[in-house]
Amino acid sequence: MQNNRFLTYIGRLVIIAAVFLLGISVGRGYKAPDTKAISQNQTQATTANLMVDYGNGKVGTYNDLVITNGATVFDVLKQAADKNKIDLKYKDYGGELGVFIDSIGGVGKDPSGKSWWQYWVNDKYSQIGASTYKIQKGDVVEFKFIQGQQ
Repeated sequence: MQNNRFLTYIGRLVIIAAVFLLGISVGRGYKAPDTKAISQNQTQATTANLMVDYGNGKVGTYNDLVITNGATVFDVLKQAADKNKIDLKYKDYGGELGVFIDSIGGVGKDPSGKSWWQYWVNDKYSQIGASTYKIQKGDVVEFKFIQGQQ
C-alpha cells in the first residue's frame, strides 16, 4: 500500500518535471516580435479627403486629413469635425452596429425619417458602417444627407 503511494507520487513528479522541461525548451525557440517595427507600422501616417454634402446646397471639403493605419471613415469625419469645430452628433451602438451619425453641422434628424447621413468611398456606396470601413491612402470620403441610396 505504501509502495503504491510512493510510485504514484514519483509518477506525478516525473510528469511535472517533463511538462516543465518541455515548457523551457519551447520557450527558448520563441522569438518575440520586433515591437519597434510593429509600432512604426501602426503609426505610419497617410492622408484622406472628406466632402460633406449637407443636402441644403452647402458642401464642405476637408483635404489632406492625416490618418494612421487602421483609421476608419468615422475617424476621418470626427477628425475633420474636431479640427473645424463642426458640431457632430452620433451614437455608438458598439459591436457590428457601430456608430450611427445623427447630425453633422446641425443637419440631421429628418422628421419624416426619409433622409439620413450616408457615405461613399471613392464614389462607391458603402455596405458597412462608418466605424468599420478602414481608410486606405488617398481615399475620398463623401457624406451626404439624402433620401434613400443614390
